[in-house]
Formats: sequence, structure tokens, C-alpha cells
Amino acid sequence: MDKAHDDSRESQQDRSTPNDLKRLAGQWHLPNIHPPDNVSADGYIDPLPGWPTTGFSAHTGEVIAHVRVFNIFWGRDYGHPNTGITTAARDLDNFTTIVVNSSYMDHLNEYGVQRGVSLGSTWIDRQPGAKTYSEDDMGALLVQWLDAGIAPEVPGPDDYSHLYFIYPSADVNLTLGGKPGGFCGYHSYGYYNQWWPQKNNLFFGVMCYPASPNVISHELAEACTDRSLNAWYTTDGKGAEIGDVCDSCGGPPLGFGPWQVGSYWLDSKSRCLQEDDLFPPPRLNVALNPRRVPLGRPVDVTITITDARGGWPVKSSAVIHNFTPRPGGYPVDQPVPGVGSPLRTTETFYAGKENTDRLPPPPVYDVAPSVTVQAPGYPPESASFLL
Repeated sequence: MDKAHDDSRESQQDRSTPNDLKRLAGQWHLPNIHPPDNVSADGYIDPLPGWPTTGFSAHTGEVIAHVRVFNIFWGRDYGHPNTGITTAARDLDNFTTIVVNSSYMDHLNEYGVQRGVSLGSTWIDRQPGAKTYSEDDMGALLVQWLDAGIAPEVPGPDDYSHLYFIYPSADVNLTLGGKPGGFCGYHSYGYYNQWWPQKNNLFFGVMCYPASPNVISHELAEACTDRSLNAWYTTDGKGAEIGDVCDSCGGPPLGFGPWQVGSYWLDSKSRCLQEDDLFPPPRLNVALNPRRVPLGRPVDVTITITDARGGWPVKSSAVIHNFTPRPGGYPVDQPVPGVGSPLRTTETFYAGKENTDRLPPPPVYDVAPSVTVQAPGYPPESASFLL
């Protein structure tokens, strides 16, 4: 989004005439001008230079809370009457089906957006030949297509859940704000079988050819959180929607299985979405039996280590963090023999001092022993016994 978006947002606040009712949002970044310069050596994504990270607000709060996405592939670059839809279009359709019901959507919860569903896709033929289409032209075409029954569902009155993504072939020249080029996709809105002063109920995105999962995800996040350009955005600086802050047409992308998706701003955390947010590192669950242990006499202990997500056993090593007998109470580490899950050992437990420098005496012995386990591909995990 650039200054033109600021101007359109200011007009959006005063809905005095129908001419002010339809505004535009999208990626206003020139693609592949230079490599992304907001990625550190370890792959951490920072906000793009010059984009504001303050002033984000829900404004009217008009979001697409439970989105229902339908893909429309248009033209011979995505299909042919004799061969059907192309492999590239199928891949984009598969991506949409997965991303709309994934962890990518979970992090939009702070904006009032939940996971959605894909309604599938269709291909519409178009005779080859260059022609220019504005955002208004695309909105009018979408209405015609919906009237013709190309989609399994159409927006109803007070229906704010449908989002139609349109993928024109390369011979379709798109303009945005009356200008050609300089963007790789946009989202917009309008009306279907209703009109002002009712709220708009037609939401759509248009992807420049060749469309990519990075652009689709960017527009998905922004369309859901700012469906009519009156929800989640900031007017600080040059203005921005949540995708603009962290992602441009040239990246930097986040890995998402075989695809790449665009990062977006997490206002509650004051940072960009990271790959670890989408796929957190695997973690271990540690179960101790018994959990509550007596002190000063041998106890048979079983340590069971499993994958926190799948529940399967994970071969691990373990160290028991015990203490010396009173009056010591000093830490002492005792490796558990073997590698596996479960691990079994016999230990005599003692409590540790709350504070070895505690004054005046006597010290308080109330620190419980604990266990730390380690396994290849997992971060170390600890669990404490109960006294």
C-alpha cells in the first residue's frame, strides 16, 4: 500500500455518496527489484524498511471471520478446452485448500479471523489476446460469472464470508488505481445483489500472472483482516495493511511445505510472522512415575519420553538433577543409564536448599529434584518431581 491508499482511506471514512463506497487494497511493491533486505542471517524476518509498525487498529472491525474461498482461473495459461486445467492451476488450488485451514490462519486470531474452507475452483476460457482490465472491470466480470452459476455459493444479504480469487492469464493487462504494473496482486470489494447503504458483501482478489502462493497468502491475510479497507490498517507513516509491513512481491517468503507464503504483522507481538510460528519446533513430553517421591530412601523411577504432537516414544538420554543429603542440599547431577523410552532407574532423592546463602539459619530444604531429557532433533525438556 502506498500514499494512494492513504488518500483512499481518508475518503473511505466519509461515506456520503455511493462513489466513495468502493476502495482498493493490494500489494503496491515492485516485484524483484532487489533481494529482500529485512531478513537476518538466521532467516528471521524483520519489518520491511520504511513501513510503519505502529498505529494498527481494528477501526470498524469489518473482517472476514470464517472465510470461504473459491478460485477462478481465467484464460489459456491456466487451462484449455481440450486438456482442461493446467498442473500449475491444480497446485495453486491445492495450496489454497491447505493454507486456508492451517496454522497460517491461526495467527490471524488476534484480528478476529479464524480458519476457513476452500470451496474448490473453476476454469473459464478466454480467447487469447491482450486486453486491459481495471479493478472495476474485474469486479463487474465477477458479478457476471456468479450470475452465470460458475461458483457453488454466491454471497447472500449480510453475507461477509465469501472471498473469490481470480487468476487471469498473462495476456490480461491489469491496472490498479488507473496505473499499469508495479504490483503483483490486490484485493477489493463491492456488492452482489445489494447496494449502498447496505454493507458490501462481495470480496475478491486478483493475482497477476504467474500467480504464486506467496502473493495468494498475502492477499488472503489482508482481505480477511481488512475486507473493506476499514478494519486492520495503520495510517502512520505511509500507511499499511498487515501484509505490507513484512512481505513484498519479491519476498521474503516463509517455508510452508512445498510452497512459500508471505509473512504478516503480528500486532500483539510487535513483530513479523516467522516460520517457527507456522511449524513450531518439535517438543518432548516427559512423564515421571512416580511423580511424588519420598526422600532419603531408594525409589524405582520410570521416565517416559514421547513426541508432544504425535505421542510416539522418543529415544532419549536423561539426567536427574538431585541434591546431596542434609545438611548439604547442594546440586548434584546423576545421568540415567542407557538411551530409550521409557528409561528406568533407582534413585535416592534429597531436597535442595531454597537459598544456599539464606540468613539466618536454618536453611529451607524445599527444592525438588528434576529431570532433563535430550533427543536428536528436539530441544532439551525438563520435568520436576514433587516432594
